[in-house]
Amino acid sequence: MLSSRPAPPPASREGNILGFDSLPALLSFGALLALLIGAPTNLSGYWPADYSFWSQAFFLLIGAGVTLLLALSPDARPRFSNTAWLLIAFLLWNAIAISTSVYKHDSYLEVARVFGAFVTFFAVSALWSPERAIWIVGAWVLGLLGSDGSSVLEFIQTRAAGQSATFSNQNALANALAMTLPVALIFPILVRRRVPSPAIVALSALPLGIIGLGLLITSSKGGFLAALVALTVTGILICRAKAAVLGVAIRRHKAAFGAGALVFLVLFGLIAAKTVLPRLTAARGAQDNSTIFRTYVWRSTIDMARAKPLTGFGPGSFPHVYPRFAKVSYTRHAHQSWSQIAAENGIPATLLLFAAIACAFTAGWKRLKTQDWPLIAGMSGAIVALLVHGCFDSGYLTTSIVIMLAVALAILAYDDKPLQESNARLNPFWLGTTLLLALAGNQTQKAASGEDARFVASDFLQKGAPSVAATRMGEATSNDPGSARLWSTRGRWQELSGEDGEISLQTAAALQPTVANNWANLARRATKSGTPRQTEEYYAKALENNPLDTSLLLERAQYRLQSKNSQGYDDLEKIIDLWTQPLGLYPPIEQNVNLDFARATSLLAPKFLQSRDKARLQGLVTHALADCSRAQSFAEQNAEMRRQLGGELALDENADLGTLVTELQQLQTSLK
Repeated sequence: MLSSRPAPPPASREGNILGFDSLPALLSFGALLALLIGAPTNLSGYWPADYSFWSQAFFLLIGAGVTLLLALSPDARPRFSNTAWLLIAFLLWNAIAISTSVYKHDSYLEVARVFGAFVTFFAVSALWSPERAIWIVGAWVLGLLGSDGSSVLEFIQTRAAGQSATFSNQNALANALAMTLPVALIFPILVRRRVPSPAIVALSALPLGIIGLGLLITSSKGGFLAALVALTVTGILICRAKAAVLGVAIRRHKAAFGAGALVFLVLFGLIAAKTVLPRLTAARGAQDNSTIFRTYVWRSTIDMARAKPLTGFGPGSFPHVYPRFAKVSYTRHAHQSWSQIAAENGIPATLLLFAAIACAFTAGWKRLKTQDWPLIAGMSGAIVALLVHGCFDSGYLTTSIVIMLAVALAILAYDDKPLQESNARLNPFWLGTTLLLALAGNQTQKAASGEDARFVASDFLQKGAPSVAATRMGEATSNDPGSARLWSTRGRWQELSGEDGEISLQTAAALQPTVANNWANLARRATKSGTPRQTEEYYAKALENNPLDTSLLLERAQYRLQSKNSQGYDDLEKIIDLWTQPLGLYPPIEQNVNLDFARATSLLAPKFLQSRDKARLQGLVTHALADCSRAQSFAEQNAEMRRQLGGELALDENADLGTLVTELQQLQTSLK
């Protein structure tokens, strides 16, 4: 039976460190602790947005070295519980989903990331012992404490909420902190078992307060709810395990418990009033863009899952398939982990993951009345936090969060039944895992090298040397030939430098046919070449993949009007219609003002004047000028957002704002 209370070591093992019989196993355990400490800082980005592949590549390649050490360790054999088999089935289903993926490049990278994270489950299962529990829990808490510390310090200095520390955004940080709160809650209990000093136990309780403060200052509504549910579940499990002991303690120390609760509530209220409470209050309003925007994204994601229920569109496919199903503007992830897994990998993948979690809960429940109770309560709370937060955001896309899930599952599902004797000098499971991690790391390293070359090429473009940039992009596509993004960039820069970029652009469209921009690039080239039939064909394919892209509709409308094709007005009418639909009503953030509606109004004016529909035109112009006014008020914030988001040329999508306002004002005057 798994226990966090260390048993007296056998005489033959008294001289060993933490009970390890071999140096490779000890080194592997050290690497596991280093991973738990370092993951929140180094593995908390979102690669489809920041393209930070090197940290992922190092994680996978170093992981291959660690699993090779495990293969050499006779006392680190894998344990195959029901949870383990279900996780293996989940990973295999991910691999099967690659075969039907619409873009295999990103699918390989996503499966590599998930596989590397879940290898942690098998490592913890193989290396676990009662005396090592405090080390694993402590490393988890310390890792989040280090990452969260910067956001707490920033809040103390600036009083600005919404910190994200080393995570891709504040919601991902909130997810990790909500998972860590129950673990930090049980950490002092484990410390007290090892070191009964009141001072040290009190010191070990400090992370709980710091992590709780960090969660509040993220201002994440989903994180707050996830933590509340997780701590409730943890508390219920602790009460069930130790109800009698807790009752006696509370009766003996009523005053202390009451004073502590009062201080906590006062501090909580003061901090929450400046952080999460304003967002919770806003969420109750009918015009809360964040909540309504996500609701429509969730509906679109469910439509994706229904379209391909068995294997989905492929791991990592959401960013470039979502626009085909979108009801609101673009987003790189579904803001909902479980429906996104179903949309990308198929509904069976989500069910297999849930089944693995259910098996782990069942195994943990059976040990709740044993010495393992703190671990069962804490790890159950951590997983519940992920389950709840996953209903409101996509924490599963953060590698460090998946690693935490893997550790919690391993501790809950651990079965200490004696393993069968084996005379094999090298464990085949760990050898196979080593090979797969090495292959995954190599594939991710190719993506990293390609992005490095693109960055160098981008620098030449910024300096006004497009021909050199296009040549350097050739190096990028050589490093990562499966990347449609690199081929697309190469083709566009070839066109800028006067070269023929058709082959590169065609390659991008062939590799990633679901991305509208790949077809739009070909349409622009066909326009330059004077081939109207191809231009129309490519624009049609682009809008088939992203029917709500007002910029594409506007672009095609302008092309058609210049070609004396009255269908251009139909495109402009579509844009105007979208103004009063969810796309126009609920932008993801208030500062995101789409001026395509105003541009379409300006271009449609001649048609309205010809049909003498001045009343409708007046209403549209008034609406358009209101949009322009909002865009002007957010100009500085939008410029800062562009700098933060980066981009090849940091182009201002609203660069024509001044001209547009002048045109609309003149039009408004003429209508009076």
